[in-house]
Amino acid sequence: MSCQPIIKSYHSPDIDDLKNWVPGDDEPVLLLLQLEIGTADEDGADIFELLVGSPQGLQTLAKSDTNIVSDRGLLVIKSFIWPDIAAHLSSIVASCGGDNWITVSQNLQRYFHWEYEDYMEEVVR
Repeated sequence: MSCQPIIKSYHSPDIDDLKNWVPGDDEPVLLLLQLEIGTADEDGADIFELLVGSPQGLQTLAKSDTNIVSDRGLLVIKSFIWPDIAAHLSSIVASCGGDNWITVSQNLQRYFHWEYEDYMEEVVR
């Protein structure tokens, strides 16, 4: 039996209305995006996170005490066009199917930070 993940909802603590937000001209974009990902046949979902940023927005991260900006959970965009971003993320999630939720969550962690990634007990769905 195959387990196919889908995005059930999007949320950003940085932007109130993702679908209608338009940054100003030359405004650097850097925001946390949280995805509720589950399967179509179940009500529940787990939270996966990533940063979405323009090159100018990523410059704000470079001011820290390290030379590394990110090693995972980052989507670099030329400009903030929500339908393009949502379609790209849906494509990534659709490519992460597996035999069970454990395999799916491992596949998703290649791209996103998972709310349970350091949780040591086995998560069973």
